Amino acid sequence: MEPRLRGYLRDGLILIALAAVVFLAVWFLVPKKVPFGKPVGALALDLERQLGLSLEKAILHDPGLITDATVTNAVGAVKRRVLEGAVGVPFTVRVVVVKNREANAFTFPGGVIVVYSGLLSICDRPEELAAVLAHEVGHVSHRDSVRALAQQVGVAVLMAVISGGNGGQAGDLIQQVTAIHYGKSVEADADAYAVETLRRARLSPAHLAAFFRKIQALQGPEEALLKWVDVHPETEARIKGAEAAAAQTTVVDKPIPVNWAAMKRRLPSAF
Repeated sequence: MEPRLRGYLRDGLILIALAAVVFLAVWFLVPKKVPFGKPVGALALDLERQLGLSLEKAILHDPGLITDATVTNAVGAVKRRVLEGAVGVPFTVRVVVVKNREANAFTFPGGVIVVYSGLLSICDRPEELAAVLAHEVGHVSHRDSVRALAQQVGVAVLMAVISGGNGGQAGDLIQQVTAIHYGKSVEADADAYAVETLRRARLSPAHLAAFFRKIQALQGPEEALLKWVDVHPETEARIKGAEAAAAQTTVVDKPIPVNWAAMKRRLPSAF
C-alpha cells in the first residue's frame, strides 16, 4: 500500500473513531426521543447499569470488603426499610460495606452504594444509617455520580470500562467517585429526597439531623476527606433544615428492628 493511501486510511479511521465517541456521548447522556420512538434515556440507563456492574465487580475484590453476616444483614435490613419509601429509583440498589476508618459513603453509577465501616461506627442507631442511605439513594435516583464522572473523565472512558477493555480504568473510576464533592444544589436535592424518603419509610427526618450533628463534630484537620462535611455554616444549615422537616412531619417513627449493638461489635476494631 502506498504511503499516501495509508495516510488517508489512518486519517479516515481517526475521524470514524472521533465520530463514534461523539455519537456515544450523545447517546449516553441526552434523554430525548429519537425518530423511531425509543427513548435514548432508557438506553442510557442500560449503559449506566452496565457501568455499575463493572465497577461493582472491582469493588467486590477490595481486600477490605466486609462480608460478616451480622454486619451485612443489619445493613441490608436498613436498606430495605429505606427502599420502602424511595421513589424514582431506576436501578437495583446494592449496598457494600468496606473497612475504612473514615465516616464516609459513596454512590456509584448503576445503584451501587459503598459505606465505610467508620460511618457505621459513629451511627448510634440503625435509623441514622437509614438517613445516610436515603440521601445516597437520592444520588442514585438523580444519577449524580454518572453525570459527574462523564464531566470529569469523559464518556469514552466510561464506555471503555463498560466494554471491559481496561481493568485498571475501573479502579481509576472508583478513585474518581470517592473524590467527588457535589455542589450545594446537588446535595440540597439529595437532602430533600432523603427527608421525603424517610417520611414515607415511617422514619423521622430528625435522624438525618442527628447524623449531621455527628459529622459536624468530626470537623477538624481531616475534614476534607469527608464528603459530608461542608464549611461550618453550610453543615449547620443542613442540620437546621432536617430539624425543621422533622418538626413539621406527622410521621410516627417506627424503629428498624435490628440488633445494632451486635452489628457494631462485629465491625473491625483495628483500622
